[in-house]
Amino acid sequence: MTSITIPSSVTSLGRSCFQYCSGLTSITIPSSVTSLGVYCFDGCRGLTSITIPSSVTSLGWYCFADCKNLETVYFKGKKCNSNYKDLYIPQTSIIKVPTEYLQEYKDAFGPDYKYIYAWNPDETGEDN
Repeated sequence: MTSITIPSSVTSLGRSCFQYCSGLTSITIPSSVTSLGVYCFDGCRGLTSITIPSSVTSLGWYCFADCKNLETVYFKGKKCNSNYKDLYIPQTSIIKVPTEYLQEYKDAFGPDYKYIYAWNPDETGEDN
């Protein structure tokens, strides 16, 4: 499996649901999804980019562990009540967040994450 579009009837991506899908390169998560479970994308080494919709309010531990090729993570909403260091997004990844929440995300990820930038997901998605 290299690409998947999650149906809008899905509200949660459960524990380990895509764990070790190393061939997965593309995933579309609809706005019906509110949570990504523990180890959700662990070991998805083919995944280079992912967009987390604003509807997601819960992100599980190790959600992106061993996603060694994850270059860009787009967050469309405000920071949720997760410990962002525990997501294990690679520290070399570019993390794009809504402009109005930039400082909250920087605080949540901490100083080890150097590539956190603002973007406007409601318009073109281009950098500000």
